[in-house]
Amino acid sequence: MSLSIRLDNQASPLLTRIRSAAEAKGLVLVAAREVAVGVRSHLVALNQERHRAGVGDSFYGRAAKSVAASQAGSDAVVGVAQRGFRLRRLGGVVRPGPGKKMVAYAAEGAGRAAVAGGPRDFNDLEISRQINPAHGGLQLCLIRRASTALKFSRRGQKDGSIRTRIRAGAVLGGEVVFWLARKTTHQADATVLPTDAAMQGLAVEGIRKRMLTVEQRRADDLNQPN
Repeated sequence: MSLSIRLDNQASPLLTRIRSAAEAKGLVLVAAREVAVGVRSHLVALNQERHRAGVGDSFYGRAAKSVAASQAGSDAVVGVAQRGFRLRRLGGVVRPGPGKKMVAYAAEGAGRAAVAGGPRDFNDLEISRQINPAHGGLQLCLIRRASTALKFSRRGQKDGSIRTRIRAGAVLGGEVVFWLARKTTHQADATVLPTDAAMQGLAVEGIRKRMLTVEQRRADDLNQPN
């Protein structure tokens, strides 16, 4: 999703001190980048608060990496490209797509499932029915197909040959990767982003800092000997 921040109120007096449209345009992008830094930091903190996984392996960590800054006219635009972020911010109901009967959503703590685009990115899933801890009832789900890890050991023999021994290790798989539902309902969560006031403040501060730099350069130019 993308959010636009209009630089009208506190920023206007700063923008009127700019001599050219090019400079004003540059300042809008400066503001966008400053807000992007703030949004990224907010998402990193949110990731640490809501997920046990590392920054690169969980929803808000990946959302932080997807933040980008741009501009649209006089608006500073910050985009979060992470799939599903708009749904978390604005809420809504997700229903199966055309030709499908169920919606698949990643199970909590599913690791790579949260990184993947969906069940189609896996080749070892099978349907099952498990107890969902979220509500304590049985629910259709997709689990990892069970497999057995093999352990290999090699030992030299007296005749100079090598003997290889294969032993069965731990049984892997069986964990729930995706839950299946007829539809999923998501409540809006405004806290996934900083407040509008905080982002406006970041934008204005970015412009203010750049203005100080620009005016200092102008003063230096005027003081240069002819």
